[in-house]
Amino acid sequence: MSEKASKSAMDGLHGTVANILAKEVQTKKPIVDCDGKVIGEMYDKQMLSLAIKFLKDNNITGVAKEGNALQALRDAAASTPFGAEELGQTLPPQFNH
Repeated sequence: MSEKASKSAMDGLHGTVANILAKEVQTKKPIVDCDGKVIGEMYDKQMLSLAIKFLKDNNITGVAKEGNALQALRDAAASTPFGAEELGQTLPPQFNH
């Protein structure tokens, strides 16, 4: 039977994953048309999803404050067809006013 990984090894792995995710979510991927021509770029949705899951699994939260990125995200989401009332029911408390 193998032994459990040490806390130090797990901390190192956790840090490595965090660093890779941080780098990946900041990297835009090319958008290529059917002729192989690059017509734009976008962030990788799968990497963003993994980063969100990583943050959630590690209980990393933030507070939406005037002028910060979380407030900008909340404002953008509130202007969707879902409306602010429904949005308030789906967002964690720290996002709600």
